[in-house]
Amino acid sequence: MENIDQSVETLERLYERVTGIRLEKDQVRFPLAQANPHIDPSLVVDQRLQQLLILLGDPAVAPALRPWTPPTSIWETDDKLFVRCDLAGVRKEDLDIHVESNVLVISGVRRMQQMADDLRPCHLEMPFGHFARVMPIPPSVSMQEINSNLDNGVLEIIIPKVAGANVNAAANRNPKKGKNDIQ
Repeated sequence: MENIDQSVETLERLYERVTGIRLEKDQVRFPLAQANPHIDPSLVVDQRLQQLLILLGDPAVAPALRPWTPPTSIWETDDKLFVRCDLAGVRKEDLDIHVESNVLVISGVRRMQQMADDLRPCHLEMPFGHFARVMPIPPSVSMQEINSNLDNGVLEIIIPKVAGANVNAAANRNPKKGKNDIQ
């Protein structure tokens, strides 16, 4: 039965990871084996999968199954690129910023806020769940000196240019049309 409990825990972690919604303790029903040692293990896993499918079919949860792309703006001066990304409601610990061969990758998750139990979603425009923004960065910038700050829901990234480099690539590129952009 311990394997069944581990399978149920895995399903619940999968649900949380996919939707960005943390299950409250009263929603989590493990360890099942301790509740009734005579339960058929295959029925337990099947029941939990059915519950997960029902939860994932909820209209409040469905948008979280698709990654969203945060609006982003890029400016430049003679010596720096400034990247600003609208990430209202995203916590610092749920954010990842890294560089992969002249590509800036901003990704993370915005978690759905828990509302009162009697509230049902009618209209949802704010995306939640996983997001990613991938932007090519010209090679004439210094990626080793990148600096970022998340303040009031706006992520600001400052990337210094290499001394003497002429970078106007940000204005010439449309990040939404890049082949590496995740939609």
